[in-house]
Amino acid sequence: MALRGDIYFSDGIVCDSEDCLKHAYDVASRLNPRFKPCDDFAAYVCSAWRTKDEASVSVLMDVEYAYSRDLLQRSSQEPLVPEAASALKMINRCVDRSQEDSTDSLRALRQLFDSNEAKARDPLDKLVGLAVNWHLPILFNVALLPETDAGERFIYIFPSDLLEVVLALQKAVVAHGLYDLAWQNMPSVTGVHFTYTKEEIRDAVMSVLPDFLDSTDASHEDPVVLSVNDLPRLSSSEGWLPSFRKAFDVTPAMNETDRVVVTHQSLLDALVRAFDLRKAVLSEALLWLISQYACFLACTDLIKALPGFKVAPVAHALLCALEVEATHGVLLRADANKRLKDEERANVVGQFDDIKRLVVAKIDSTTVLSRDAKLSAAEHIRSVRLSFGAEDVLLDTKELSELLEALPEIRTVFFRTWLATRESLKSWNATLRYQLPAVMRRTLANTLVYYDPLTHSLVVSPASLVPPLFYKGGTKVMALGGLGFLMAAQLVRSLAYGVSVWSGSSPLDFHREIQKKRRCGTVEERRWFPAAVAMEVLAGSLHGVGRVIPIKGMEHFSKYQVFYLTACHVTCRRDGSDVHSEECNAAVINAVSFADAFRCQVGSEMNSPREKCVLL
Repeated sequence: MALRGDIYFSDGIVCDSEDCLKHAYDVASRLNPRFKPCDDFAAYVCSAWRTKDEASVSVLMDVEYAYSRDLLQRSSQEPLVPEAASALKMINRCVDRSQEDSTDSLRALRQLFDSNEAKARDPLDKLVGLAVNWHLPILFNVALLPETDAGERFIYIFPSDLLEVVLALQKAVVAHGLYDLAWQNMPSVTGVHFTYTKEEIRDAVMSVLPDFLDSTDASHEDPVVLSVNDLPRLSSSEGWLPSFRKAFDVTPAMNETDRVVVTHQSLLDALVRAFDLRKAVLSEALLWLISQYACFLACTDLIKALPGFKVAPVAHALLCALEVEATHGVLLRADANKRLKDEERANVVGQFDDIKRLVVAKIDSTTVLSRDAKLSAAEHIRSVRLSFGAEDVLLDTKELSELLEALPEIRTVFFRTWLATRESLKSWNATLRYQLPAVMRRTLANTLVYYDPLTHSLVVSPASLVPPLFYKGGTKVMALGGLGFLMAAQLVRSLAYGVSVWSGSSPLDFHREIQKKRRCGTVEERRWFPAAVAMEVLAGSLHGVGRVIPIKGMEHFSKYQVFYLTACHVTCRRDGSDVHSEECNAAVINAVSFADAFRCQVGSEMNSPREKCVLL
């Protein structure tokens, strides 16, 4: 058990497990001596790091891929939750297409493009319809929230969990010289014909996708709460209300006074900019993206055989796991949760409780906020619950379990099963059907650990309980820098939502006051919030960690240095040939204990007074 006033994180203070020792060695051996910690800490930690998978671009994506591989391994094993057997078999069938009739698969593919959603002329009808009724959130995702006690209805618009995959697929097709080949064959494969040139479609796609992907990193921003009638007009669309009415089959029908919650302003801005494109161009660009994605899923063996497409097998395995998760996520995560040992679950619960205590203590002790702001912020943090999957409450309902168990049996051709499953979901009642996109998330880098405002909970996916985020035998300091850092960052981020985001205004005085504190220095805000605050909270708690036995491979580093090295490592990502982490540098610049730990002189890049912000 945790000692009073100490950090829980693990029972031991010794890094003696194989995975912990390996991680310690990997981090220490890949530090780049060409860079000094006080000049460019992110380059010191990240520049010599390499992803474990060719298709991966970040440490967190490596974790995501590891979970997909675990799902593939489990697909040939007996599940601990019997209802999950069909989902695991479906993944197995998706990966192994050796018994499939490719002609039948192509015929099945055409059914998707014959649907009303795919054929819709209005791009917004296409996007909302595919997200709601086909579980294909190409640019953004949409859900319908439960009615409030006052009878209010809320539509929830949030980032697509497929964006990174869709963009990676587009880049891979272009990078491997397959764009012309795909363009020539797409009409005969899908039945979709394009009136614009391949260059116009490619330019339209690349003007839209990166913008939406950037918006997913802006979760620190305030949520936007508007009525349907007050949403910004989209120049290439007939309007929001017609699209919502076509997608949501509810009584009474959607109306202009229904409220809409958009998770952050950048997402709404990206939508407005995307619809500045001509209606027909945008509609065809979306069809191209859907065609690429669906073809990769349906015509797998043909694509794997293409010359030079090395990432195809890895990307396909990931895609199989993602697509089955999209509809069977409740069952797959229930099975993963069942595999958690009691001590592992207790470890995470202990981490969560201690981090909440640390954040509340930091809020209570700050002198930069008013008493009312501190009280409301502290109460908000105390009330956040821990979840090992946002769907765990729904899983207790008999109705949902029976419906999931009754999903279609596996067909000979995987894509026919994919289609039949989505058709089956359309028959579910509105209460379950329209809330599913919000709770059955695919396991991707941005859903490993996240704050879910729908349930006011911190969701820790079972997929995140692996190295380098979580070690059964790791030290307390390494745990702080791994899973602890991600949990603290998401708890801090939750303060941007307020206690009751659906009310249209936040009751948190803290919310208004922190806005004034967050804009300081010359570092762009999105790079350091909430990472800098999380680091400040956790680093300040290290004095509570007692004597730490040196880690083999990291004997020359203090506990503060080990914490910062581990936390920064979690944020490493690759952009082309460049490996970096702007988030890391922007965060450590604001950490007093970082400058002390690495003896950075005042005026050095990582200890510049003009860049520092008063946080908490």
